[in-house]
Amino acid sequence: MTSEHIKRRHLAESEPPYQISPELIAACQLSQEERTLLKLRYIDGKDFGFISDEIGWAPVTTCRHHVKALNKIHKLIEYRLKNI
Repeated sequence: MTSEHIKRRHLAESEPPYQISPELIAACQLSQEERTLLKLRYIDGKDFGFISDEIGWAPVTTCRHHVKALNKIHKLIEYRLKNI
């Protein structure tokens, strides 16, 4: 691994810089696993290693689903902002 890759990995595994509300998680069309992942990460403050073990995914799969879930939330927020 390169030092830049290691820095990004540690940044991703550190405390999230923001919170996602349970209401926002509930409003998105997420799978049950994605909901669990976001709840564990942003409400319970767990790291990706813990989440991977809890859900039963490989760490890379957990990160992939994390990005996918955040993209869904981003699209919902954009939609709501455009339709205010």
